[in-house]
Amino acid sequence: MTTPASPRWLSLFAGRNSGGLDPIAFARIARALPSGMAFLIAFGLALVLAGATPVRAAVPDAIPFQGLLLDPAGQPVTDNVDLDFALFGGLSGGTALWSEAHLGVAVTDGVYSVNLGSTTPIDAGVLASGPVFLEIRVEGETLVPRQQLLAVPYARVAGTVESVGGFSSLYLEQMVERFAFDGGLPPNTDPQEGTGDADGDGQPNFLDADNDNDLIPDAAEVAAGSGVNLTTPRLLTVTPGSVTSYAPNVLTLTGTNLSTLQSVQFGGETPTPTDVTPTSFKIEVTPNHLAATRVVVATLANGESGQSGPVTTTNVSPTITSVTPNGLIELQATQVVIVGTNFVPGTTVTASGIELAPSAMTTTSITVTIPPRPVGLTALSVRHPNGLVASTSLLVGTTNEEITVFMTQTLFAGGNLGGLAGADAVCQAEANAASLPGTYRAWLSDSTTSAASRVGISVGAYVMPNGVRIANSWADLTDLSLITGINVFADGTTTPNQARAWTGTRIDGTNYTTASENCSNWTSNGGTGRSGLTHQQNVWSDFAPSVPCSSIGIRLYCFER
Repeated sequence: MTTPASPRWLSLFAGRNSGGLDPIAFARIARALPSGMAFLIAFGLALVLAGATPVRAAVPDAIPFQGLLLDPAGQPVTDNVDLDFALFGGLSGGTALWSEAHLGVAVTDGVYSVNLGSTTPIDAGVLASGPVFLEIRVEGETLVPRQQLLAVPYARVAGTVESVGGFSSLYLEQMVERFAFDGGLPPNTDPQEGTGDADGDGQPNFLDADNDNDLIPDAAEVAAGSGVNLTTPRLLTVTPGSVTSYAPNVLTLTGTNLSTLQSVQFGGETPTPTDVTPTSFKIEVTPNHLAATRVVVATLANGESGQSGPVTTTNVSPTITSVTPNGLIELQATQVVIVGTNFVPGTTVTASGIELAPSAMTTTSITVTIPPRPVGLTALSVRHPNGLVASTSLLVGTTNEEITVFMTQTLFAGGNLGGLAGADAVCQAEANAASLPGTYRAWLSDSTTSAASRVGISVGAYVMPNGVRIANSWADLTDLSLITGINVFADGTTTPNQARAWTGTRIDGTNYTTASENCSNWTSNGGTGRSGLTHQQNVWSDFAPSVPCSSIGIRLYCFER
């Protein structure tokens, strides 16, 4: 039978079984399954299961069905009508596979609801045999075309879920509880799993090993304590891998998922990230702590964090390459500039234990004023905040003028020089004879007095009467390496003949304290005394061993005071 040209009725499906999944009917499948679960199981029979209630009950025989009934004018019907329903194997013709009448069905505002199979059960074989089409008659009039029923009626076969392939559904529950469908944590029962699709890739969370598609496996995120459904930043590289303490350092980090980077931590610092891209950013850090290993922690706007590999913080030592001026005058305050490396805020300077306040500082220079110091050496130290120290010493001299040095033409027969005073008299006499201005003393020590305390200690140069420089300063004079040996007389003449010179003095100007090194304080030709070699650059003051005080042909060195 076909519908007349001017139909009295128009029935529209309300969406429950118009070719889509009916949540009411489809839920009949899942009533034998754990609450809130949906998954694909293979037991020789593939079933798509949707979440329902946790109640384990027999599957109902009826299929809920809802439709919309309009009159010829297209207006919703409100009345009691007789409805007949039948299932066929084709779109037209054929013999009904099942049929059922519903008399006096209440229709309100066009909407009606019935349970198909409530009076005549629908055999499961009908729904499992192939395509099924529903035919509806309203008050005896057949509506065309028939409507194909897809997923909803096939839910009738869910009656076998109580025993799939002969296995109790308890097996299914155990699979859900014990088997990781996505290969790892979190478990299927975790609220972060389920049938949701966090990254919208079409794969439900419980089957997706990376729910949020941030390239970090869910299992790894669980281990790290981050959310599997929220994008987590990954920090893959950090350059350089080592930074210097107490100094500014720029780190470049690369990774993924960095577009919404909100904050960064490095140890106790919270540097502001710059040059942020989805795959990189930079930070500047000044780790004010001792050597240690730190990591960079990046946090996104969603609260998820990721960390870098280790960054080593190293301590560097300050260095001193020069000090200008390189010497001080006794009892005079002097401003000096220390040049070196690794000077940072917090670096301190001391002179012989006295802390000095820098008046200027860069990473390579520090300016301080050294207070008046006595003649001698002043220790100068630069201490980095990390505790490492660089040290040098400055000579505090009696003058910064050039000091004249010569060797005597007099050759002494023995070590009895008449003491220090007798030797000084010889030096002064030869200087006067050569018209050299100033006071001259012998480079000579006895057991109580050093040569260094007797002659001029200059921060300037030491030169011979002919203008040839033997040392640039006292420090240069006493460092075992003269520029040239002392081989010039007071009058500027020289001799090629090397000789010994009485000294009793170490290379640094200090004295030997035993009589065996100074011919009994230069009053005896008996015993032994210490001497140096003229013309020599390294052993000019101290040439071992000591020689007999009876030796002849030995000279003296004379220094301007």
